[in-house]
Amino acid sequence: MTPGRRPAARVAQTVYRGPYEALPEAWGKFQAWIDGQGHAYAPDIWECYVDGPHSTPDPSQYRTELDRPLAG
Repeated sequence: MTPGRRPAARVAQTVYRGPYEALPEAWGKFQAWIDGQGHAYAPDIWECYVDGPHSTPDPSQYRTELDRPLAG
């Protein structure tokens, strides 16, 4: 796979807003939602840092895209 490119896949996606330190909790809540929807998922995860220290000094305004490929 070419660096910076993702394979074609069906994914669940959400955007977390807040400091990086709380990303594990955000992933946990996202995973619980995916489970609650009855989806099976692949082992990979992706994060895309949309807004962060490079664009704002306020960690509460950081935006991170969370992507979880779904199986099947």
